[in-house]
Amino acid sequence: KGLVESNKEKVKKLLNKIVDISTDHLINQYKSGCDTLMIFESWAGCVDLSDYNEFLYKPVEQIIKNLRSMNVRVPIIVFPKGVGKKIVDYSKNVSSNIISIDHKINMSWAIKNISDDIVLQGNIDPEELLNGGKTLETNVRNLVKTVNGRKHIFNLGHGILPETPI
Repeated sequence: KGLVESNKEKVKKLLNKIVDISTDHLINQYKSGCDTLMIFESWAGCVDLSDYNEFLYKPVEQIIKNLRSMNVRVPIIVFPKGVGKKIVDYSKNVSSNIISIDHKINMSWAIKNISDDIVLQGNIDPEELLNGGKTLETNVRNLVKTVNGRKHIFNLGHGILPETPI
């Protein structure tokens, strides 16, 4: 984040390299048989709104454009972790098929505000999976009820915590 504030040109060059490497990696995944590809924007929640176009939308759009120009026709998931309600704007500026919703976004709100054309994925809190029990069961049932009728991939709102028992 400090580098973005102090040297935007350097960050743009770095992002261009990341776009190229990410495209190559995703193409290799596709050629190896992956039927869905995912782009993780782990730093999305750290980027200032004024920099979204340059540092979030453009690089991800370039990756998607690169993949599509190479005839990759599988669904593409994006996960802009931590963007909160800015996910609506994100969904309008990035041409993915699926948006992964982190566990801090209210799924009912996301359903009302994100186009039905976009499949949603997520958003059970990884802490709930770690703790298990009735709270997890209740929240799983609530999520299933909330997304009823909406295209949705059931998943966590972020990765499994290392200490989560098998």
